[in-house]
Amino acid sequence: MNVASTNYAWTSVPATDRLIVNEYPKSGGTWLVNVLGDALGRRKLGVEASRGQFIPALQNHPWYRGLTDVGMGKPCVMRGHEPPTSPLLDFPCTMIHLVRDARDVAVSRFHFEHLCSDLSLQKPLSETFAEYALKLASDWVTFVTAWQEAGASQKVVLVRYEDMLLDTPGVVKRTFEDCGYAVDDAAIGQAVMKNTKQNMRKELADSLGEQLGRFVRKGVAGDWVNHFDDKTHRAFLAIAKPTMISLGYEVQ
Repeated sequence: MNVASTNYAWTSVPATDRLIVNEYPKSGGTWLVNVLGDALGRRKLGVEASRGQFIPALQNHPWYRGLTDVGMGKPCVMRGHEPPTSPLLDFPCTMIHLVRDARDVAVSRFHFEHLCSDLSLQKPLSETFAEYALKLASDWVTFVTAWQEAGASQKVVLVRYEDMLLDTPGVVKRTFEDCGYAVDDAAIGQAVMKNTKQNMRKELADSLGEQLGRFVRKGVAGDWVNHFDDKTHRAFLAIAKPTMISLGYEVQ
């Protein structure tokens, strides 16, 4: 499989040819990319894979199955975990910043890393959840703040994961409009129905095996209350609260 496209000058195409959903990991980026990509009828790619960091084990991933290359040579919707200054983002694109309650991000990523360990994809975690969550809080603030600052000098469309949960078609439609697209309501509705959590889990399991289908978890808002004790929660908010409030999250 080739990374670079051979028939398309990807460095000089219109920014609207590529939508990029940039997120702190485990903020729902795969879901949003799936819905946007299917509504537009575009390929779905990872920024890292398309810039030369493709992992052969992902060859059967739903995004890449059947592709002869994973380059950005055709209009596409992409997911990235990159800061604004990343050299991997040095091309024309329309940028979307997806955010999620940092506490739910901590829970989801902690479970994700444990699953990776269970599947021998990485070394086992040595940290407790409290230790992991507090380290993540600082990392999350740095990432999100960088994108907020980038939005002052370039167009960055902000989307909140929790808003998508409440009204997926409406948020997707507004996201398209903010990006300069006019997309038919029927196409959006079909894309939303195709990409339910159950369908995404099944598609991943069918492509990569039942165990990897577990990477699609609950996807709910507020599950953090089942994992944070009071001490950890206070310490977490001491780090992340101002940034969370700036994104519109109600934090007590």
